[in-house]
Amino acid sequence: MAQRLIITRHPAIPGNDQGRFIGLSDISLGAQGEKEARGLARSLAARYSFQRIFSSPLQRCRRTAEIIAEQFRPSVQIINRLREIDFGEWENRNFQEISQLDPAAVEDWLMKSSDFQFPGGERICAFQERVKQATEILLKTEGESLLAVTHGGVMRTMLCHLLRIPFSASLAFKIQPAAVVELEIHEGMGVLKELNNSV
Repeated sequence: MAQRLIITRHPAIPGNDQGRFIGLSDISLGAQGEKEARGLARSLAARYSFQRIFSSPLQRCRRTAEIIAEQFRPSVQIINRLREIDFGEWENRNFQEISQLDPAAVEDWLMKSSDFQFPGGERICAFQERVKQATEILLKTEGESLLAVTHGGVMRTMLCHLLRIPFSASLAFKIQPAAVVELEIHEGMGVLKELNNSV
């Protein structure tokens, strides 16, 4: 069982600074993102030694994980359940755009019901369940120190699961691009040691 779990979000990608809902769009890091990923890798290498590295299948995470792995040498293992939520018809739109597109659905979403399904996309409770399953895979992995490279929504959901707090509280965690979260794991439960948005 993992004794220490580090979770990091990929660096910024085009659209993040415009508040766009970016889920399953497979956007590359780009030159600036690669530079930030290398800075993240150096920062992590100065503090940790990972036995295993895991990643979402989307290339913005996969490439980040590959760059980090150059510092540690373990291969990157893909966990499909670590992918971001499917926003469906809301993908690549910002809040103002989706409010004009479908105000009734936006109102339902803001009620924070886990039964809400993004139009043409994923139901929130299904997303929460698969992230929970991904987290359990990590916890059953041998190694004292593990790294998972994933997405903001996934990280917030993982924190709720590991800290045993309601999933509805997930937006209480601010997870910026390249943020790093460190948890100690005790009998399947997490103790939050650090949430660093400035690495």
